[in-house]
Amino acid sequence: MFQIANPIYDEAFKFLMADQKAAKVLLSALLGEDIELLDLLPQERSLHSPSLTPVLSVVRFDYLATVQIHGKRKKVLIELQKSKSTLDLGRFRRYLGVNYSQADQLNSELELLPIIAIYIFGFKMEGVGPAVSRFAVQGLDLIECEPFTPAADKFLDLLTHVSYFVQLPKLPPKHQTRVGHILSVFSQHWIHDRDKKRLLLPDELKDDPTLRSIVNRLETALADDETRRKLVEEDAFETTVVGNLEAALAEGRAEGKAEGKAEGKAEAQREIARALLALVADDATIAATTGLALGEVQAMRAQHQRP
Repeated sequence: MFQIANPIYDEAFKFLMADQKAAKVLLSALLGEDIELLDLLPQERSLHSPSLTPVLSVVRFDYLATVQIHGKRKKVLIELQKSKSTLDLGRFRRYLGVNYSQADQLNSELELLPIIAIYIFGFKMEGVGPAVSRFAVQGLDLIECEPFTPAADKFLDLLTHVSYFVQLPKLPPKHQTRVGHILSVFSQHWIHDRDKKRLLLPDELKDDPTLRSIVNRLETALADDETRRKLVEEDAFETTVVGNLEAALAEGRAEGKAEGKAEGKAEAQREIARALLALVADDATIAATTGLALGEVQAMRAQHQRP
């Protein structure tokens, strides 16, 4: 048995995906296509606190990839986002919108590129059963009322995108498919005792050549003093802050549903906003996270700052 950093943690996942070789292995398995070239594009981080690790941040990676599809080389944008908390989901759409405006130099001309979206969740999604799933374009003939699968079309590629969803808590420890085998390293079944920051894997996975780049990278993350310190901070923050916010929101939703009105949910949103005011300087982010109007958050800020 050997230990690796648990990639469900943002810091471990960032450390892993910053390595081009490991990233290429994981993304090729998910897409089911061999990635020939992979470039990590400039990143942006969201929402920092001066005294804590990033608050409710979405880990985001944008890659420019050249893939082989049906024997033809094709350039695509791969947008990968990871979240441990359901509170982050509202910002996924905003990031996707930014990438729709990205272009690349093709055949000496500036052209828009199709997007592939990958979402990795540290929680279980309601309504999506499989641990790993793919959603593609499915057409519906509204005249004949019959479904159809659209043929490959450049215009359609630019207006729609294929999406992949990975639910880390649902991953089995072992699987025979290519993607299942690669993702077995991420399975939470390997959690080491009560320390969720590390996974204890069987030696057979370490000796597997297809997993070597991912395993070695996560072993290095666990041995790196700075990364290990960040993992401890992230663990403490998730326990003390995010857990309380999610619980408050869930309680408010339950109360609102039981009472048959939205007041319970609205009050929970205000409680979350009040908690975030002490941590976050960006009122727009608080509004996006809680669903409150920006003006209401600004009013709460002014009241919070009064002596």
